[in-house]
Amino acid sequence: MKKSILIITIILALAALCACTEDGAQAYVPPATDTPPVSSETDDISSAPAPDDTDGNSGGADAAPPPDTAVTPDPMVSAQPKEPQVVICIDPGHGGKDSGAEWNGRIEKDDTLALALKVAQQVEELGHIALLTRNDDSYPYFSERAETANNANADLFISLHRNSFVGAQGVEIWISYRANTTTEEFAENMLEAIAEVGITKNRGVKKGTVSSSTEDYYVNKLTDMPSCIIELGFITSDEDNRLYDENMDAYAKAIAEQAVKEALYIKEEAK
Repeated sequence: MKKSILIITIILALAALCACTEDGAQAYVPPATDTPPVSSETDDISSAPAPDDTDGNSGGADAAPPPDTAVTPDPMVSAQPKEPQVVICIDPGHGGKDSGAEWNGRIEKDDTLALALKVAQQVEELGHIALLTRNDDSYPYFSERAETANNANADLFISLHRNSFVGAQGVEIWISYRANTTTEEFAENMLEAIAEVGITKNRGVKKGTVSSSTEDYYVNKLTDMPSCIIELGFITSDEDNRLYDENMDAYAKAIAEQAVKEALYIKEEAK
Protein backbone atom coordinates (compact mmCIF):
# COMPACT_ATOMS: atom_id res chain seq x y z
CA MET A 1 0.00 0.00 0.00
CA LYS A 2 2.79 2.36 0.96
CA LYS A 3 4.58 1.63 -2.34
CA SER A 4 1.41 2.42 -4.30
CA ILE A 5 1.03 5.75 -2.51
CA LEU A 6 4.71 6.62 -3.20
CA ILE A 7 4.37 5.84 -6.92
CA ILE A 8 1.21 7.90 -7.21
CA THR A 9 2.92 10.81 -5.42
CA ILE A 10 5.89 10.73 -7.86
CA ILE A 11 3.59 10.62 -10.90
CA LEU A 12 1.61 13.62 -9.64
CA ALA A 13 4.80 15.58 -9.00
CA LEU A 14 6.13 14.94 -12.49
CA ALA A 15 2.84 15.95 -14.03
CA ALA A 16 2.86 19.23 -12.08
CA LEU A 17 6.42 19.97 -13.21
CA CYS A 18 5.58 19.43 -16.91
CA ALA A 19 2.51 21.64 -16.67
CA CYS A 20 4.60 24.46 -15.14
CA THR A 21 7.13 24.37 -17.98
CA GLU A 22 4.47 24.48 -20.69
CA ASP A 23 2.38 27.22 -19.08
CA GLY A 24 4.78 29.62 -17.37
CA ALA A 25 8.49 28.95 -18.10
CA GLN A 26 10.25 30.57 -21.10
CA ALA A 27 13.15 29.15 -23.08
CA TYR A 28 16.55 30.88 -22.78
CA VAL A 29 17.06 33.76 -25.26
CA PRO A 30 20.63 35.02 -25.59
CA PRO A 31 21.18 38.80 -25.12
CA ALA A 32 21.20 41.06 -28.19
CA THR A 33 24.97 41.19 -28.63
CA ASP A 34 27.70 39.45 -30.61
CA THR A 35 29.49 38.71 -27.38
CA PRO A 36 29.05 35.07 -26.33
CA PRO A 37 27.99 34.43 -22.75
CA VAL A 38 30.80 33.77 -20.35
CA SER A 39 30.98 30.19 -19.25
CA SER A 40 33.50 27.71 -18.12
CA GLU A 41 34.08 26.86 -21.78
CA THR A 42 34.79 30.44 -23.01
CA ASP A 43 37.36 33.01 -21.97
CA ASP A 44 36.42 36.28 -20.31
CA ILE A 45 36.57 38.72 -23.25
CA SER A 46 37.26 41.65 -20.95
CA SER A 47 40.72 40.23 -20.35
CA ALA A 48 41.46 39.37 -24.00
CA PRO A 49 43.93 41.65 -25.87
CA ALA A 50 42.35 44.28 -28.12
CA PRO A 51 42.63 43.62 -31.87
CA ASP A 52 45.35 45.46 -33.79
CA ASP A 53 43.43 48.41 -35.23
CA THR A 54 45.88 50.50 -37.24
CA ASP A 55 43.29 52.56 -39.08
CA GLY A 56 41.46 53.83 -36.01
CA ASN A 57 38.30 51.72 -36.48
CA SER A 58 37.17 48.98 -34.12
CA GLY A 59 38.15 45.71 -35.67
CA GLY A 60 38.43 42.06 -35.02
CA ALA A 61 37.81 38.87 -36.88
CA ASP A 62 34.95 40.44 -38.85
CA ALA A 63 36.86 43.62 -39.82
CA ALA A 64 37.27 44.14 -43.58
CA PRO A 65 40.84 43.59 -44.84
CA PRO A 66 42.69 46.58 -46.30
CA PRO A 67 42.12 47.16 -50.04
CA ASP A 68 44.49 45.47 -52.45
CA THR A 69 45.59 48.88 -53.75
CA ALA A 70 47.10 49.88 -50.40
CA VAL A 71 50.85 50.46 -50.79
CA THR A 72 53.20 50.11 -47.87
CA PRO A 73 55.98 52.74 -48.06
CA ASP A 74 59.41 51.32 -48.58
CA PRO A 75 61.52 52.60 -45.65
CA MET A 76 64.67 52.27 -47.72
CA VAL A 77 63.26 54.53 -50.45
CA SER A 78 61.84 57.16 -48.10
CA ALA A 79 65.15 57.27 -46.25
CA GLN A 80 67.07 58.27 -49.37
CA PRO A 81 68.32 61.89 -49.07
CA LYS A 82 67.04 64.23 -51.74
CA GLU A 83 69.72 65.66 -54.01
CA PRO A 84 70.22 69.39 -53.35
CA GLN A 85 69.22 71.79 -56.09
CA VAL A 86 71.87 74.03 -57.64
CA VAL A 87 71.64 77.29 -59.55
CA ILE A 88 73.62 77.65 -62.78
CA CYS A 89 73.86 81.16 -64.21
CA ILE A 90 74.36 81.13 -67.98
CA ASP A 91 75.53 84.29 -69.71
CA PRO A 92 75.10 84.53 -73.50
CA GLY A 93 77.98 86.83 -74.45
CA HIS A 94 77.33 90.22 -76.08
CA GLY A 95 73.78 91.07 -77.27
CA GLY A 96 71.82 94.09 -78.40
CA LYS A 97 74.11 96.92 -79.49
CA ASP A 98 77.15 94.66 -78.96
CA SER A 99 77.20 92.11 -81.78
CA GLY A 100 80.51 90.57 -80.81
CA ALA A 101 82.58 89.00 -83.56
CA GLU A 102 81.14 88.77 -87.08
CA TRP A 103 82.25 86.67 -90.02
CA ASN A 104 80.56 86.11 -93.38
CA GLY A 105 77.18 87.13 -92.04
CA ARG A 106 77.54 85.07 -88.87
CA ILE A 107 77.15 87.04 -85.61
CA GLU A 108 78.56 85.98 -82.25
CA LYS A 109 75.67 87.32 -80.14
CA ASP A 110 73.23 85.07 -82.03
CA ASP A 111 75.42 81.99 -81.67
CA THR A 112 75.84 82.49 -77.92
CA LEU A 113 72.14 83.05 -77.29
CA ALA A 114 71.13 79.95 -79.27
CA LEU A 115 73.52 77.77 -77.26
CA ALA A 116 72.68 79.40 -73.91
CA LEU A 117 68.98 78.69 -74.32
CA LYS A 118 69.73 75.02 -74.97
CA VAL A 119 72.07 74.81 -71.97
CA ALA A 120 69.39 76.35 -69.74
CA GLN A 121 66.83 73.81 -70.97
CA GLN A 122 69.20 70.94 -70.22
CA VAL A 123 69.90 72.24 -66.70
CA GLU A 124 66.17 72.46 -66.01
CA GLU A 125 65.58 68.95 -67.35
CA LEU A 126 68.19 67.72 -64.88
CA GLY A 127 66.01 69.12 -62.09
CA HIS A 128 68.07 72.20 -61.30
CA ILE A 129 67.71 75.96 -61.76
CA ALA A 130 68.99 77.73 -64.87
CA LEU A 131 69.40 81.49 -64.71
CA LEU A 132 69.99 83.46 -67.92
CA THR A 133 71.51 86.94 -67.93
CA ARG A 134 69.58 87.55 -71.14
CA ASN A 135 67.07 85.50 -73.12
CA ASP A 136 66.70 87.85 -76.10
CA ASP A 137 68.71 90.30 -78.18
CA SER A 138 69.33 92.70 -75.29
CA TYR A 139 72.54 94.03 -73.81
CA PRO A 140 73.02 93.74 -70.04
CA TYR A 141 76.08 95.57 -68.76
CA PHE A 142 78.84 93.45 -67.26
CA SER A 143 77.88 94.60 -63.77
CA GLU A 144 74.26 93.60 -64.40
CA ARG A 145 75.28 90.14 -65.55
CA ALA A 146 77.31 89.64 -62.38
CA GLU A 147 74.51 91.03 -60.20
CA THR A 148 72.07 88.56 -61.73
CA ALA A 149 74.24 85.70 -60.55
CA ASN A 150 75.25 87.22 -57.21
CA ASN A 151 71.72 88.20 -56.19
CA ALA A 152 70.50 84.67 -56.88
CA ASN A 153 73.42 83.10 -54.99
CA ALA A 154 74.21 81.06 -58.08
CA ASP A 155 76.57 78.13 -57.60
CA LEU A 156 78.33 78.59 -60.96
CA PHE A 157 78.61 81.28 -63.62
CA ILE A 158 79.29 80.34 -67.23
CA SER A 159 79.69 82.94 -69.98
CA LEU A 160 79.43 81.68 -73.56
CA HIS A 161 81.45 83.26 -76.40
CA ARG A 162 82.95 82.59 -79.83
CA ASN A 163 86.57 83.41 -80.57
CA SER A 164 87.82 85.37 -83.59
CA PHE A 165 91.16 85.15 -85.37
CA VAL A 166 91.66 84.10 -88.96
CA GLY A 167 93.61 80.84 -89.19
CA ALA A 168 93.02 79.77 -85.57
CA GLN A 169 90.82 76.92 -84.33
CA GLY A 170 89.73 75.27 -81.12
CA VAL A 171 88.12 75.81 -77.73
CA GLU A 172 89.57 77.55 -74.70
CA ILE A 173 88.28 78.59 -71.27
CA TRP A 174 89.19 81.71 -69.32
CA ILE A 175 89.12 82.02 -65.52
CA SER A 176 90.27 84.65 -63.04
CA TYR A 177 94.00 85.02 -62.54
CA ARG A 178 93.19 84.71 -58.82
CA ALA A 179 91.16 81.52 -59.30
CA ASN A 180 91.57 78.87 -56.63
CA THR A 181 92.04 75.15 -57.19
CA THR A 182 88.29 74.53 -57.16
CA THR A 183 87.70 76.92 -60.07
CA GLU A 184 90.71 75.59 -61.97
CA GLU A 185 89.43 72.01 -61.70
CA PHE A 186 85.92 73.07 -62.65
CA ALA A 187 87.23 74.77 -65.83
CA GLU A 188 89.48 71.87 -66.76
CA ASN A 189 86.69 69.34 -66.30
CA MET A 190 84.34 71.50 -68.35
CA LEU A 191 86.83 71.74 -71.21
CA GLU A 192 87.31 67.98 -71.20
CA ALA A 193 83.53 67.42 -71.32
CA ILE A 194 83.22 69.71 -74.34
CA ALA A 195 86.22 68.10 -76.03
CA GLU A 196 84.57 64.67 -75.71
CA VAL A 197 81.73 65.92 -77.93
CA GLY A 198 84.23 66.87 -80.64
CA ILE A 199 86.39 69.96 -81.23
CA THR A 200 89.18 70.88 -83.60
CA LYS A 201 91.68 71.67 -80.83
CA ASN A 202 91.89 71.85 -77.05
CA ARG A 203 93.50 75.23 -76.37
CA GLY A 204 93.47 74.79 -72.60
CA VAL A 205 92.38 76.74 -69.54
CA LYS A 206 93.83 80.24 -69.33
CA LYS A 207 93.98 82.85 -66.56
CA GLY A 208 93.55 86.61 -66.73
CA THR A 209 92.96 88.19 -70.14
CA VAL A 210 94.54 88.03 -73.56
CA SER A 211 96.42 91.25 -72.82
CA SER A 212 97.29 90.75 -69.16
CA SER A 213 97.93 87.87 -66.76
CA THR A 214 97.13 90.11 -63.79
CA GLU A 215 93.77 91.46 -64.99
CA ASP A 216 90.41 89.75 -65.33
CA TYR A 217 87.49 89.92 -67.69
CA TYR A 218 84.67 91.72 -65.90
CA VAL A 219 82.36 88.76 -65.46
CA ASN A 220 85.17 86.73 -63.86
CA LYS A 221 86.14 89.69 -61.70
CA LEU A 222 82.69 90.70 -60.44
CA THR A 223 81.01 87.34 -59.76
CA ASP A 224 81.11 85.85 -56.27
CA MET A 225 81.03 82.20 -57.32
CA PRO A 226 83.35 80.05 -59.48
CA SER A 227 83.07 81.43 -63.01
CA CYS A 228 84.49 80.90 -66.46
CA ILE A 229 84.26 82.15 -70.03
CA ILE A 230 83.95 79.42 -72.66
CA GLU A 231 85.27 80.45 -76.08
CA LEU A 232 83.57 77.69 -78.04
CA GLY A 233 85.43 77.67 -81.33
CA PHE A 234 86.47 80.45 -83.70
CA ILE A 235 83.73 82.15 -85.68
CA THR A 236 86.41 82.75 -88.32
CA SER A 237 86.92 78.98 -88.79
CA ASP A 238 84.64 77.10 -91.16
CA GLU A 239 85.38 73.84 -89.37
CA ASP A 240 84.65 75.27 -85.92
CA ASN A 241 81.41 76.74 -87.24
CA ARG A 242 80.40 73.41 -88.74
CA LEU A 243 81.02 71.64 -85.44
CA TYR A 244 79.18 74.38 -83.54
CA ASP A 245 76.07 73.95 -85.67
CA GLU A 246 76.11 70.17 -85.88
CA ASN A 247 76.94 69.57 -82.22
CA MET A 248 75.00 72.39 -80.56
CA ASP A 249 72.63 70.04 -78.74
CA ALA A 250 75.50 67.82 -77.65
CA TYR A 251 77.57 70.82 -76.50
CA ALA A 252 74.59 72.11 -74.51
CA LYS A 253 74.08 68.73 -72.86
CA ALA A 254 77.77 68.37 -72.00
CA ILE A 255 77.99 71.89 -70.55
CA ALA A 256 74.81 71.48 -68.49
CA GLU A 257 75.68 68.06 -67.11
CA GLN A 258 79.22 69.07 -66.20
CA ALA A 259 78.06 72.34 -64.65
CA VAL A 260 75.52 70.56 -62.44
CA LYS A 261 78.08 67.93 -61.48
CA GLU A 262 80.67 70.56 -60.55
CA ALA A 263 78.14 72.70 -58.65
CA LEU A 264 76.94 69.72 -56.60
CA TYR A 265 80.54 68.83 -55.78
CA ILE A 266 81.37 72.39 -54.76
CA LYS A 267 78.22 72.60 -52.61
CA GLU A 268 79.08 69.33 -50.86
CA GLU A 269 82.68 70.41 -50.23
CA ALA A 270 81.48 73.67 -48.70
CA LYS A 271 79.53 71.85 -45.94
